[in-house]
Amino acid sequence: KEHILEYLTIEAITGKPQGTVLCFLGNPGTGKTSIAKQIAKACNREIVKIAVGGMSDEAEIRGHRRTYVASRPGRIVAGLKSAKTMDPLVLFDEVDKIDGATRGDPTSALLELFDPEQNNEFVDRYLEVPVDFSKALFIATANYIDKIPPPLRDRMEIISFRDYSIEEKKIILSDFVLPRAIKEYQIQDFDIEIKDEVMDALANKYRIRDIKRKLYKLLRKAAVQIFVEKAESVVIDMEFLDSIEKNDSSKK
Repeated sequence: KEHILEYLTIEAITGKPQGTVLCFLGNPGTGKTSIAKQIAKACNREIVKIAVGGMSDEAEIRGHRRTYVASRPGRIVAGLKSAKTMDPLVLFDEVDKIDGATRGDPTSALLELFDPEQNNEFVDRYLEVPVDFSKALFIATANYIDKIPPPLRDRMEIISFRDYSIEEKKIILSDFVLPRAIKEYQIQDFDIEIKDEVMDALANKYRIRDIKRKLYKLLRKAAVQIFVEKAESVVIDMEFLDSIEKNDSSKK
């Protein structure tokens, strides 16, 4: 928080981004994308999310020349069009999973975008005119630092996201994940009780994404018992959880 606040403070003072690209590094489910969305909200910026995991064609960033059939602008220009602004927060998701093996490496296009000396005249091949990206705020996310292409890594400032502690996961589970799941499934009126021991077991054994997946599955099974099998109430205890996990293990 302190690091991001420092960065945004200087931007607010100078009135423009400082050319530093932040890279949020951490395991899946540690809140990297969520934090980026909240930064956009706090800065009153539109957010443009570009998933670059598996991207192997440089034209995805630079656009296709109009001589090609089904040519189109690059995804970054398309993102500006959808956001209808020249100063969005552009989130490049999973930059450690870029595939530069074929059709030109997308890394070179990203290097030009991330360079404050060049990105004010970024040329999209489809538009064939310079586009000024100097007002955009770039943030990238990655899981593994050693898999980020070295030239790209040199242009970014790494901010590491640690895993949540067990206590933090319990709070997230009880205060955020569970209420959201109940609201999404519209089961507020169902008599479903989740024992504390189940919440503790989920927080101890799994990461946030796996916790969410398990909890949603438990609620679905409980909903079936009430809605289909006409049970008056359901208690989700350790026996209930074990039955789900045994079923998952048998499928594997």
